[in-house]
Amino acid sequence: MMVALLAIVFAAVLVIAVTVVVISLRGNAQQAAAPAAPAEESSEPEPEPAGEPEPTQEPSSPPPPVPLMQEGWQLASVTKWGFVYEIPPSDDGWVFDGPTHLRGYEDDDGQPVLGMGGTSLYKENPCETWGSRADVGAQAVTDTDDTEEMARNVALKWAEYAFETEAGGRAATSVRSVEAFSSNDLTGHHAVIDATVQQPDADCQPPGGVVHAVAVPADQDDTGVRVFLVIADTGVDDALTEETIDTVISTLRDNDYDYGDQPA
Repeated sequence: MMVALLAIVFAAVLVIAVTVVVISLRGNAQQAAAPAAPAEESSEPEPEPAGEPEPTQEPSSPPPPVPLMQEGWQLASVTKWGFVYEIPPSDDGWVFDGPTHLRGYEDDDGQPVLGMGGTSLYKENPCETWGSRADVGAQAVTDTDDTEEMARNVALKWAEYAFETEAGGRAATSVRSVEAFSSNDLTGHHAVIDATVQQPDADCQPPGGVVHAVAVPADQDDTGVRVFLVIADTGVDDALTEETIDTVISTLRDNDYDYGDQPA
């Protein structure tokens, strides 16, 4: 039922890259990661090289560091969708999971319904019944180039799932705005969806939440739409501020963004 509903709402195919999968239901976080393959061991000693070693090629210079747009912040990236963005420092409660890390939601049969990669978290596990105060990441939708529709629909679907509670079910949602977006050579649309949490646990779960979705065209070699997401609690003392959300979004750019004369 959930998968069918998702297809109807999106009217497109949701692309999920399965590298490291974390099913993070905000009320009951679960994690699943593919185990690393063990290194093969040999009882025979490695043979010593005979004669003079062959000359090796000089190592290439490492790539220059990516300049930060916000001094003191952390660099984050989404390998699959070619995004770079920034988050506040770890001392402020932020963690970047990694460029190929995934978080999302599954249906009753354990099948992925929603997923985003290159994720970051703000204040993970603020209490036993809630996963984090904010999540950031990106996903893609194929077979469409409509950034306005996808910004709205993707944000609505994440708002329903991200603020679901065991007692009250999925959140009630409303569209705050859908506006044109242009920043750092990216153009598309920015949707903001408000969520009202149903029967929240007043000891920790928020009364509401907000989802920001920035939808831009896919890379030149691909078709479809890429969507950058910021999902945050509202109405609690340690909620992320709108100013911080706006600043995170302002740092979004392609991984080949031309910084010009900006110092590294």
